[in-house]
Amino acid sequence: MTGPFADPRVDIDTSKPGLDEIPPKSPEAIAAGSVGPFDPGGMSEYQREAEMRLAQEHANA
Repeated sequence: MTGPFADPRVDIDTSKPGLDEIPPKSPEAIAAGSVGPFDPGGMSEYQREAEMRLAQEHANA
């Protein structure tokens, strides 16, 4: 590192899936009641409220 900024050369690990590549849940996980990160049960109250505010802003735009 030189100066106030970190070295911009960063190795990116592309071997791990990103959010757009979340693998499907296994049948066993679904049977056990596991919800996905974008399902209402997988979000906190704060996240649900933020999503609703954002949706309202887009609807009014």
